[in-house]
Amino acid sequence: MASTEDLVRHLHGSHTHTDKLLIILYFIASPTKIDAIKAVAREAGFNEIQKWNVSSKLSSIGNGYVIRSLKGWQITSLGSAYLVEKG
Repeated sequence: MASTEDLVRHLHGSHTHTDKLLIILYFIASPTKIDAIKAVAREAGFNEIQKWNVSSKLSSIGNGYVIRSLKGWQITSLGSAYLVEKG
């Protein structure tokens, strides 16, 4: 599990939108609704997420990195492995 400091550092780094969304989901570590995803990003000072269509961006992530269930969006083990590999 990532620390809040890691989340802030990565969200303010030069990652793609996709990677930033994966990082947020990795940090949350449980199925999460869009409003909660945006709230976590804002709490980390990443207000740019308000301009994004988060649902659309998450829907377009391929490779089995995320899934959407009745409880919300979550990162898969493949998505987690991808982030660990990227460092």
